Amino acid sequence: LLFLRYEAFAEFYNNPNVNEDEPGGFSICGNVSASQPLSHYSQMVGDFLLDIRDATPKTSNSYVASMMQITNDNATVYAIAQCAENVNQAICQGCMNRAYNKLKECLPNTEGKYFDNSCFAKYSETPIFNANQTTDITNILKGVHSSKNSKKTEQGDCISTFVYSQYIDDLKGTLNYNYKDLLLATNNFSEENILGKGGFGEVFKAIIDDKNVVAVKKLQVKDVRTKEEFENEVKLISNIHHRNLLRLLGWSSEGSDLFLVLEYMANGSLDRFLWGAKKGTLDWNQRHEIILGIAKGLAHLHSECHVKIIHRDIKSSNILLSDDFKAKIADFGLARFQPEDETHVNTKFAGTL
Repeated sequence: LLFLRYEAFAEFYNNPNVNEDEPGGFSICGNVSASQPLSHYSQMVGDFLLDIRDATPKTSNSYVASMMQITNDNATVYAIAQCAENVNQAICQGCMNRAYNKLKECLPNTEGKYFDNSCFAKYSETPIFNANQTTDITNILKGVHSSKNSKKTEQGDCISTFVYSQYIDDLKGTLNYNYKDLLLATNNFSEENILGKGGFGEVFKAIIDDKNVVAVKKLQVKDVRTKEEFENEVKLISNIHHRNLLRLLGWSSEGSDLFLVLEYMANGSLDRFLWGAKKGTLDWNQRHEIILGIAKGLAHLHSECHVKIIHRDIKSSNILLSDDFKAKIADFGLARFQPEDETHVNTKFAGTL
């Protein structure tokens, strides 16, 4: 979604006079009604939207994408909401309150959208994001509000990425790349394409389909059981998405080798700019943004993922920089998942992704 607006009022995003009782934005409702009993549909989707309303202001980037399976029906409802980055939590909450009130008026229609100067929200039975791009809101809603659907996550009614190990085979977040395609993309894993070495593997620059530049990490896993555990955890990790976390795009396996296909970061790792040839080239604004990005990424791993993840190996070589110097945390992926009541976790896979 691209939303462009201008106004001759410097604080129009944070206007303190705007609240949920004022019109604010506008909504657009679909013209197709639900196929099941309308009152049941309106109740379930209304509760779902209430969760979206309450969770969105409390995430680190004021963004939620979630989906819900309607009980006794094959319908799935998708919902997405986001507040502008430069509004505070109170303004975001007020905007989401208005969005919720307007979207309720669209029910029992199967789609509704709300636009405001500080937030956007939409629900639909048509998929509006991939299954691996959802936001876990389970922990956020604890102690705030939790609809019946959120409480039934384990039974499968609300599937906002609270993923359990028995569902691993159903995860389709990442592409399962063909080994031969990776050979071609890396020129047979040639020395000239090596970007670096870390953990227990080498990282290669690759070009997929002659246009998409990615990084491929080649790992050697000798123990069969370890390999199975590794593959299962990779599938779970594919559901973790944040602007400050290096994204896992796909994976492949060939014999004892595993291959992770990752985002390519043009500026490499932060250590090059702190200690290496690029030392001293970052200005203070860039350093400040990098620090904030790292903090946001860690906050997401610690408190916003469907499972808590402790990195264990934060260092400058594990912070990668995009072409515009946005920081992304790498090597977070295969740390063991920390239960809520644990304060420390050990992992044989630390330092891999």
